Amino acid sequence: MRSIKPMADLRATPRGFFTAAFLGFLALSAAWALAVPINGAPDEREHILRAAGVARGEFWSTPGDFINGGGGLVTAPASFDALTNAATCFAHNAEQPASCQAVGAGGDELGRYPSAAARYFPFYYFLVGLPSLAFSSVLGIYLMRLLSALVNAFFFASALESATESRLSRLFPAGVWAAATPMTFFLSGVVNPNSWEITAALSFWSAGVALLFGSSAGSGGRLIARLAIAATFMLFTRSLAPLWVALMLGVLATAGSLRPVLRAAGSRTVVKWSALVTVAAAASLTWTALARTVDLGAAEKQLSLLKRLEASINLLPARLQESIGNFGWINTPSPFLTYLIWAGVLSLLVLLALSTRALRPRLALLGLMGIIVSVSILLEVAAANRLGFFWQGRYSLPLEVGVPVLAAALCAREIPFPAAQLGRLIPWLIVSLACGQLLALWFAMIRFQSGIGSTLNPLNGSWHPPGGSLPVLILAVAGLVTCTAVVTWGTGRRASSPGRSLESQNE
Repeated sequence: MRSIKPMADLRATPRGFFTAAFLGFLALSAAWALAVPINGAPDEREHILRAAGVARGEFWSTPGDFINGGGGLVTAPASFDALTNAATCFAHNAEQPASCQAVGAGGDELGRYPSAAARYFPFYYFLVGLPSLAFSSVLGIYLMRLLSALVNAFFFASALESATESRLSRLFPAGVWAAATPMTFFLSGVVNPNSWEITAALSFWSAGVALLFGSSAGSGGRLIARLAIAATFMLFTRSLAPLWVALMLGVLATAGSLRPVLRAAGSRTVVKWSALVTVAAAASLTWTALARTVDLGAAEKQLSLLKRLEASINLLPARLQESIGNFGWINTPSPFLTYLIWAGVLSLLVLLALSTRALRPRLALLGLMGIIVSVSILLEVAAANRLGFFWQGRYSLPLEVGVPVLAAALCAREIPFPAAQLGRLIPWLIVSLACGQLLALWFAMIRFQSGIGSTLNPLNGSWHPPGGSLPVLILAVAGLVTCTAVVTWGTGRRASSPGRSLESQNE
C-alpha cells in the first residue's frame, strides 16, 4: 500500500525544541511534586496503593463494597499505608499545615488494604508503580510522582511541537500553553491517572487540529502517530476516555476538512494506528464492564430531576474554578489574579476565533463549549441520587483543553487584529500565564506549609518540602522560564507560504 499522503503544512522544529519543552514542563511538574505533601491531592492514597499492587502483579481485584460502595483490596507495603493515612490530619482543613502528620509504624512487609482505585485499568498503575518495588519509603512515592510527570511532559512537548510545526497561527502555541492550567501541573506532580488523560488529550487536540486544518504541503504521518498514541493512553487510563475520544473526534471532524484523511484512509500508516486505537477502545470498554469500574455509590437519595439539575447548574462556576486550579482536597483555591489571567486569555482567544469567517470551525468551537457544560451536567444529574454531586472540574479538562487549542488555531488568517499589535500582544499573553502559574504554586505552598490565609511568604511555615521551599521555587521559575521561551519562539515562526484560509478549507 502507499504511504500516507501529505496532509499538513509542517516544518520540522529544531532538535532541541521538543527537549526544551519537555524539560520545562517536567521542571514545573517536579516543583509541584515536591511542594505537595504525600496524599495532599484528591484520592492520591488510593492511587498509590493501587500502583504498588499492580507493580507486584496484582492486576485484578475482585469487586466489592469496600469504599463508597466500590473499590477492592490491594497488596501494598505497610509503609505506604502509614504514610498516606498520616495526611488525614490536614486533608480537609485548609488552615492546618501538613506538619501535623504523625507517620505511624510501617515497614516493607506487604499487607492487604482497601482502595477506591482497585478496579481501575492497570496500565497507568503498572508503569507508575515500578519505583515501589525498590523503595517502599517516602522516596518511592516521590519517584512514582516523577515517573508520572515524565509522561505528562512528553505529551505537553508533543502538543507544543504539533502546534509550532503546523504554522497555522502565531497564537496556536500560545493556545497550547493556555490549555496547560495550574491544575494540570498540580495533577502532573502527584499520583493520579487523571493527569495522563489530560495531557494526552492536549496532545490529541493539537495534533488533530494541525492535521485537519493544515494545507496540502508537508507530511502528516507524525500527526497521525501522535493522535493514535495520545488516544491509546487516554483509553488505557480512565473509564470515561472512550466517550471523550468519540466527542473529540466528532468536534474535529465538524471543524476541519476530512478530505486529506479520507484520501489516506487505505495507507499503512492510517490502518496501523487506527487498529491500535480500536484495540485500545475495546480493551477499555471490556475492562470497565468486567471490573465494574463505575459501579459506585451506596447511599440512595430522593432528589427530583429538577432539584438535581438546578444544583448541578449552580455548581458550574466552582467546576470552572477547579479546572483552572483548586488544589489539595479542593480546598486550596488559586489567587484571584490567576483566575483573572486565565479568564482574560481564554476569553480573548475565543472572541478572536468567533470573529473569523470560517463557519464550520466556529460552530465546532461553540459546540465544544456546549458539550463541556452539558456532558458534566448530564452525567452528574444521572448519578446524583446514588453518588451525590460528585463532578469535579478536572474531570472535564480532557475536553476543556481543546477550547484554547481550537480557538487559537482558528485565528490563522482572518482575525480583525493588526499583525504588528498581535505580535506585541502574544508575548504578554505568554508571560502573564507564566505569572499565573507561579502565583498558583506560591499560594499552594503557603497552604501546605503554614495554612491558608496565614501569611504571604512561601518560605515560612512548620512544614517544608524535601530539600526546602526555596529550591522548589527556583525549580518552578526555571521551568516557567523554559516553557515561556519555547512557546514564545514557537509563536514567532512564520510559514514560508501563505496557504489557504480556514474559510476556503471548509467550503
